[in-house]
Amino acid sequence: MRKLEMAVIELGIYYATGHLSNIITIAIKAGTIMAWWVLMGSIMHDNSICVWLFTNVFLLLLLEPWLMHTSRVLWLSWFFHKDDELHTINIRK
Repeated sequence: MRKLEMAVIELGIYYATGHLSNIITIAIKAGTIMAWWVLMGSIMHDNSICVWLFTNVFLLLLLEPWLMHTSRVLWLSWFFHKDDELHTINIRK
């Protein structure tokens, strides 16, 4: 039963970290659009939304390795603890 639980957790980590990375990315997008709107004014009256879009895409491409690592660390920290029995089994192997 423990091997099955570990296999499900290991398989689910890829899906979960992908979703968590998307949530963090959406938060970054929301933060940058609000900062752009405050600093540059209304973005719907001219083409500055295109500048924000290209800047945002470039920023997220640079941050992608950090985003995947951070989402993986967050997901693992929520479910694995040092006093967890599965954690100690994995360390002994």
